[in-house]
Amino acid sequence: MPRRSVATQTNFVSLRVDVGCNTEILEAEVTHKNNPPFSPDVLLSSDEEEDCDESRDYVPSTSEESEEDSKNLPLIVTRELIRNNPMRYIGFDSDNLEMFCERIRRQQPLLITAKLFFPLIHSPVFNRSLFDLEAFVKSPTIEVLSDLRKQDWLDIANSYKVPCSARAKKEVIKNVVVEGLVTLEVLPADAIDVLTPGTSSGDKTPKSSLLSHFNLQTHPPGEETPTPPEKEKLAQLNYDIQLRRLQMEREIAQQKLEMEDRRAQQMMERELDLRFREVKLKEEQARQELELKGQEVELKAKGKFKASEATNLLPSFDERDVDGYFRSFESLAKRNRGRPNCREYFGGGDNES
Repeated sequence: MPRRSVATQTNFVSLRVDVGCNTEILEAEVTHKNNPPFSPDVLLSSDEEEDCDESRDYVPSTSEESEEDSKNLPLIVTRELIRNNPMRYIGFDSDNLEMFCERIRRQQPLLITAKLFFPLIHSPVFNRSLFDLEAFVKSPTIEVLSDLRKQDWLDIANSYKVPCSARAKKEVIKNVVVEGLVTLEVLPADAIDVLTPGTSSGDKTPKSSLLSHFNLQTHPPGEETPTPPEKEKLAQLNYDIQLRRLQMEREIAQQKLEMEDRRAQQMMERELDLRFREVKLKEEQARQELELKGQEVELKAKGKFKASEATNLLPSFDERDVDGYFRSFESLAKRNRGRPNCREYFGGGDNES
């Protein structure tokens, strides 16, 4: 049922409307002498939209005002409301105003009903929200959340996957969403004290227990809340990924060790081969030196006088034929004059010739 309160003033009418969880005080000055024939202080709540199907008429009080003044009162109130609140009623021009007031005069000249005001207040023309959800998601700030409608809080909860009931009161949804944003680290911790200094009067649930009451899951916007089987799959997948990563790291480390071992073995083989070649070269040099020395010794040995060889050249001596011995010696010396071994032995041969 709509909530309502009646307040009558002499030359002043106050219309208090709770539209989209925004409570505003709309004031309009009325030019009439006595109290108005009815009290248009109507309190409507979007939480109870379903209850507004029945017309809740506010019957005018007994008054001696003329019928003309009574008919003009809705026009005056409506015109003043729109004129004094241009930001609230954007796009409502003078033609629409006259048509709306004419509709009021035709249907109920002396009555203002909740059923008549509800479509007007909740129409897209009047109920435009200045809250930009996309801009808030890109750059969340506390100041943007200072004055929001209930639907705005529900949109934020849906965007950030904060579970809350759409049938709950605005303050409850606000508290849950704010604590959820703080838990998700979208807003700083002091946002709870700034935006929700206390619980609503109609709900005595402490703020600290709101999240546990709705079983809030801390997931950023765009990420679905995983179910238990999905959690097990994710855990198994993470375990497999970690295991595979460790195996790859171990294989890479083993490959590095094998490469280092191969390099060390190749370096050792090269060093051994180099040393072997050096030894072979030294052996070859020593062998060649020995051969050269042998050749030198042989050459030197060939150039020396050997008495044993020279005695074979001498003729046999015969005492009975001394002259024949000398003739044989001279002929032998002449034949061997050019031989080097015989020069020393037959040294005087050149002089004789």
